[in-house]
Amino acid sequence: VAGNEYGLFYAGEANDYAPIEAILRQHPTSIAVIDQGGDITAPRALQEKYQGRVYLCTFVQSSDVAPKWRELSGMVNVDRNKAIQLLVDEFTEKRIPLFGGEANWEQYVEHWSHLYRELEEDERGRRRYIWKRNGADHLALASVYWRVGIDRVVEGAGELITPQEGIFPTLGMELGGAIAKAHFKRF
Repeated sequence: VAGNEYGLFYAGEANDYAPIEAILRQHPTSIAVIDQGGDITAPRALQEKYQGRVYLCTFVQSSDVAPKWRELSGMVNVDRNKAIQLLVDEFTEKRIPLFGGEANWEQYVEHWSHLYRELEEDERGRRRYIWKRNGADHLALASVYWRVGIDRVVEGAGELITPQEGIFPTLGMELGGAIAKAHFKRF
């Protein structure tokens, strides 16, 4: 997924990292947060080329919801369950606009539909909700990486802006001629 402080404007899959590199090249203040799992050769090459702008994300269990940025290694750790829940809450509260038509977001919505929450109890009797999946969830988790990254570059303040030429209408956000700048909670 790709987005900025105004919300998400692209969701899709790619065979390589060329689209991510194109965004990094075209937008010098952009950052990329990429899944640590799988083949990390190409992401590490992007880290070398765009130092301080490409981070590999690892999911950890943490008592803190805030991401832990490790600048020197280009890594970020975040609690998967807490990050997913924060994002679900923000979508529920209509804090994150999706730009484009409904057809642009069908696969994205399908990936989110494969996530569900279960209450689990550990050996000490502590209960907590765990997000699980029953199908492809790559685009949903890509949203988590976007959200981790946006928390790094945006201060969390919301505002109304006047629509400009080229800004697509948002889904579900009619504000009388103004587009809501996404209003994020701090992790």
